[in-house]
Amino acid sequence: MVNYRPPFMDEVGWWQSTVHPEIVRRFGAPFDGWRWPRLAGLCMNIPRARGWRQSVHRVRQLMSPWAQAANFAYQGVGMFHREEPAQPLALAIFMAATRNLRPNGPDILYLEWFSARPSGTHGYLNTVGFGQYLMDWLTLQSLMAGLDGRMSLHAATEGLCRVYEGWGFERIGDDVPIIRNRRNNGLFYELQPKAALAFRRRFDHLR
Repeated sequence: MVNYRPPFMDEVGWWQSTVHPEIVRRFGAPFDGWRWPRLAGLCMNIPRARGWRQSVHRVRQLMSPWAQAANFAYQGVGMFHREEPAQPLALAIFMAATRNLRPNGPDILYLEWFSARPSGTHGYLNTVGFGQYLMDWLTLQSLMAGLDGRMSLHAATEGLCRVYEGWGFERIGDDVPIIRNRRNNGLFYELQPKAALAFRRRFDHLR
């Protein structure tokens, strides 16, 4: 049903102009400032298209100070329907094998930005949960990187907290110091190895 690959910049632009406004309309202001073409500029593995150019210097300017200091590179992935390869079903930007959010914790895969096409957007009825499919792929990347499925992320809204908790993520208490360039507002989550394997078992019948 789906393929995973880095999206082209024109596909990211299509998402920004076609899908993202519906996400903002449905889920509110926290997503209003997301600019996917700019975010994709952080990823050196995003293919260039339609004359787009991004200098390494500009990429380093856009990266967070925390990511620059640690010399981490963002990676981008898109999930595409096999019959409509130019229109993403979901997008994600992540850092693989990066430091844990907790001091002295094991390395993790950190999911920086994550967005799935809402049901009904551009003719799609999202009854299968595109976000879950992409999250399944991301847990596989964590396993392949030797991280045992560990992953962490920051929820953009309280409503998403229920979604991530339903997938097996555990909330990091707001009393825990976070190794990031932002304060811990109680919306950081992590997926532990046991929960990651349980999440992946939900998709065994589709493999």
